[in-house]
Amino acid sequence: MSYPDTLQFQFDNQGIDWQHLLQLFKVTNMGGREGDKVRRAFEKSNLVCFAKDKLQLVGAGRALTDGEYHATIYDVVVDPNYQRQGLGSRLMTELLARLPVWRVLLVADPQVQPFYRRLGFESYGGVMARCDRSKLSSIPRSGAVVWRNWSSAVSSAYSSSQTRHGQLDNETKLLLIRRLYSCAMPARRER
Repeated sequence: MSYPDTLQFQFDNQGIDWQHLLQLFKVTNMGGREGDKVRRAFEKSNLVCFAKDKLQLVGAGRALTDGEYHATIYDVVVDPNYQRQGLGSRLMTELLARLPVWRVLLVADPQVQPFYRRLGFESYGGVMARCDRSKLSSIPRSGAVVWRNWSSAVSSAYSSSQTRHGQLDNETKLLLIRRLYSCAMPARRER
């Protein structure tokens, strides 16, 4: 099957119906996304991709990247009425084509891992995450607090023995990126 010819892709946040995007997350059981945080997350992302059928939002995805080495893809969602038609693959293809990096990470629940494997993703040993689910609430966090925490982590890395000639090695840079984005995973539901 293939998606309709009326489908168009958009790579900016202009005119997005954020309430409809929240509904897409709910109907696809992608929990932990609520309120204005979704809009802010997409607006702060380096790359966004939205799929619209005529004017209706039917899919989305976003990525964060340093633009040189690493990127992480988040929040890939497709309306259930448009699933299994190639739209999810096209969203991922559009995102990947715009990421000029050698390593792209993503978090995928077990039931969707076969989809991502077909796109060339594989398990990547050693990836760890620290999640604080209390930060999933829609209470806005101050940018200054986030910056202070990030600054502290970077300063700590530079003052450790993990530097050579004042440069962080790639493993330490990746660890810092993981720390910064570690709470992106939604809470898992009990089965």
